[in-house]
Amino acid sequence: MTWYVEHGEPLHPVVQMALEETEETSVETVVQPGSTADGKSLKELQVETETGMFVLAIQRGPRWVYRPRGTSVLRGGDRLISIGPEEGEEELIALCGEQPVPIET
Repeated sequence: MTWYVEHGEPLHPVVQMALEETEETSVETVVQPGSTADGKSLKELQVETETGMFVLAIQRGPRWVYRPRGTSVLRGGDRLISIGPEEGEEELIALCGEQPVPIET
């Protein structure tokens, strides 16, 4: 799924159908400088535990980190691609201090 986002491509119809049938949502957000997430690791933030959202990838500049570890430290400007329950989306966005960018399905 991150490949589609990284390359600006629409989701493959099979991937789109699978996402529509699941109770999970995908979200793309950017860590804002000075936000709660800025300068903290995924483990410190307890992203998955607190929000239910799983961070699939982090983009920092031109570089992507896929399946980041808990020790991955977020920085202002990092772009996150995450998946999880709809109710966790707002919590993740609040941590990042930004509004979501919908991932086209």
